[in-house]
Amino acid sequence: MINSIRQETIVKKGGKVEILSPELPIGAKVEVIVLIEPFESEAERWLCLLADNQQLEQAAKEFEQELVDKLCGSWSKDSSLKQIFSEIENQRHIEPREVNFDMSS
Repeated sequence: MINSIRQETIVKKGGKVEILSPELPIGAKVEVIVLIEPFESEAERWLCLLADNQQLEQAAKEFEQELVDKLCGSWSKDSSLKQIFSEIENQRHIEPREVNFDMSS
């Protein structure tokens, strides 16, 4: 026997729709049919689109900042770098290296 659950919900960012019910057993195969109610007015439709666009822009900015932080700041907490750069600095002063400015070779 097929059981049904009827709920009204709001479409979230990215087209996500959530259905929360204790009657939904974990792992059960379900079929979802979405009936979209028309907007009451064109103004309401545009307000929803504008709000969604602003949320997408904010999410993109946050993602971009998070990515920059990860890429540029990934070594900032690496305690081994201090020792590595210290050794490099010491080696620079101990063994002077020859610099060849002749571009023909």
